[in-house]
Amino acid sequence: MGPRARQVRDDLTALVRPAPRDLLRIQLDDRALFLDRWRQFLLDEVRSDERRREFRQLLERSWDGRASAESVGYRLVHDFRLELARLVIGPLIAPCVTANADFDFRRNSIIEWWESALWRLVHERPRHLLEPRWRDWDAVISEAVDRTVAMATADGRPLASATWGTTMRPIAHPLSRALPWLAPWLDMPSRPLPGDVNMPRVRMPIAQGEVGASLRMVVAPGHEERGIFHMPAGESGHPLSPHYRDMQDDWVEGRATPFLPGSAVRTLLLQPTTR
Repeated sequence: MGPRARQVRDDLTALVRPAPRDLLRIQLDDRALFLDRWRQFLLDEVRSDERRREFRQLLERSWDGRASAESVGYRLVHDFRLELARLVIGPLIAPCVTANADFDFRRNSIIEWWESALWRLVHERPRHLLEPRWRDWDAVISEAVDRTVAMATADGRPLASATWGTTMRPIAHPLSRALPWLAPWLDMPSRPLPGDVNMPRVRMPIAQGEVGASLRMVVAPGHEERGIFHMPAGESGHPLSPHYRDMQDDWVEGRATPFLPGSAVRTLLLQPTTR
C-alpha cells in the first residue's frame, strides 16, 4: 500500500552508507506515520467532550508514535478509522454489497481509494452524503468513537488495558486449530507483536486476516557473513526437535541473527535399506 511503500522509500533515502543492520531497522520500523493525522483529528474532535474523557486521555497518554504492542492509543485510532469508514463509506457502496455479498471494502486492495475519500468527507462534511439517520457529521463521528470503545471493551477488559497487542491471537499450527489439545506442542508461544499493515514492520490484526512477516533477510553479494536472516518459529518442522521454535524469539524481538549457517550441531543420515 502507498503509506507503507512511502515509509520504506523515505527510510532508504535517508541512508548514506547502509549496512545490514540499517536495513533490518527499516524492516522493523513501526512508526505510526500513516495514522498520526487521524489521532490529531480525533483529539480535535473529542477535546471538549466530557462523555469521552477517558478515550481522549488514552489518545494523549498511551501514544508513543508507534504501533507498539502495549499502546492503547494506537489501537483506538486504528479501530476508529475503520468504524468511521463503515458508517460513512459503507452506505455509499451498499449497491456493491447487494450485487456481491463477498465485497468487503476493508480489504487492502480497496482501502487505498476509500482512505482519501474518507479524509475529504470528514473535513468537507457534505450533508447530502450522510445517511438520513445522522443528525450531522459530529453525530456520526461520535458514534464511531462509541463503537470503537464498545469493541475494545467487549470482553470485559477495561479500556485502559485494551492494547494493540491484544488484537492478535497466538501463531497457531493448522493442525492445532482442528485438534486444540495439540496446541502446546505445535503452536508458538503467545507474544504480542508491534507493527501494522501500513508501515514497514507489517502485522495485520485478527479482523483483517492476521498477516505477519514470514521472512526478513538482508544480504550483500560477496559479504554474506554480514547478512541477517529472520523467520518465525524455526527451520525444523518437527515439534519435538529443539529447532522447532529456536528462531521465534529473535523474529519477535527483531534481534539480528546470521544469514550464514553456523557449525553443524546435528547430522541426519539417510541410508537405503537392504533386502
